[in-house]
Amino acid sequence: MRHKNPLRSLLGLTQNELAELLQVGRPLLSLHELGRRGLPLQAQRLLADMLAHVQAASADRRSPLQDRELYQESVRRQLRENEYQRLKAAREITATEQRIDKESRRARLSEFLAERDRQEGKAKTSPRPRFAPKRPANDTQTDLIRLQLRQELLELEKNFLESKLDTTK
Repeated sequence: MRHKNPLRSLLGLTQNELAELLQVGRPLLSLHELGRRGLPLQAQRLLADMLAHVQAASADRRSPLQDRELYQESVRRQLRENEYQRLKAAREITATEQRIDKESRRARLSEFLAERDRQEGKAKTSPRPRFAPKRPANDTQTDLIRLQLRQELLELEKNFLESKLDTTK
């Protein structure tokens, strides 16, 4: 019949592993578990320290309910951050679209004035300001696509976080 020792089960170690940690022989540890022999002072101190550590760790452990609440709070915090990032991306998209529209209107006006000058046969004696865009149109379009992609990713992240929040309830 096997004798289950509460010290070893609390530590989660086999008799050989515990004997090795305590630097004593397995037969001496076996006799100590049966109450027939004592351990050396150094081994007793180490065993007491290990037991105190394991018991303190188990006392500090949170319940599954507390873990779930912490998890839900973390997901809610991430959802709030996600909402902020989505609103920020939407504002940036709006500003970029307005910039594209403004640059387009400026380019059309510049083309109109150049065509008018050509039709009237005016030499470039009276220089007109050309409304060249400050940035190439491709850069602005690329920015818009990048922002739209970011917004879609944030939307997917929001759906994922909401599903995680629903499954933990």
